[in-house]
Amino acid sequence: MQSNSAAVQAIKGDKQIISELFGGLSLAPYGIYLLLSAYAFYAGWLDWETNGGTPYLGSALAWIIDRLIRLFYRKKYDFVFDIDKPITKRADSSRPKIILVIVALGLLVAWYLDANYHLQIRLSPLWFGILVGLRGIDWLQKKWTGYGLTHILLSIIPIGLGFMPLVLGISTDNQYFGLEGIYELSAMGIVIIIISLTEHLIFLNERASVFD
Repeated sequence: MQSNSAAVQAIKGDKQIISELFGGLSLAPYGIYLLLSAYAFYAGWLDWETNGGTPYLGSALAWIIDRLIRLFYRKKYDFVFDIDKPITKRADSSRPKIILVIVALGLLVAWYLDANYHLQIRLSPLWFGILVGLRGIDWLQKKWTGYGLTHILLSIIPIGLGFMPLVLGISTDNQYFGLEGIYELSAMGIVIIIISLTEHLIFLNERASVFD
């Protein structure tokens, strides 16, 4: 029979993995938004030069839906993601904030370079893929192998797209690999949706083992 000490450690582990989640299903609206943006560019409904970027209204709607889903977790499960808690109540008060700053700055720099310099390597999907891969490595280091491998495999998609223009020897000044990035937006959208669903499954499984 499992000792009391071992049982306590198992519960701590379950609680820890839940505190590592970024948002569960609340991440999905951003993935859907990217997929819809890609289709809008493909169908010609939007043009990057006149629009100035991905649809701002769509990003605002995604954020609103994100907030509503987080409220759903709070109402249905009495659960607040660690990143949404006041700094004084977070499991690690500095880590979520540092991660968000690094992600935001990295994406802004990558987007600026992609927008102003037609490099043969696309930095935006490359940076995104690296972030997903690092997330996977973090899961592996915490011994959550399945989740870690899932993220690492997913990271290959945007990283591959980042190098694809170089491999194919084509210009990035086109709607598929360029600023409108139909392939890139689609790939990142799919990756975010899969990660969102994965986090929700993690939440349901680990929450059941702790609280039920």
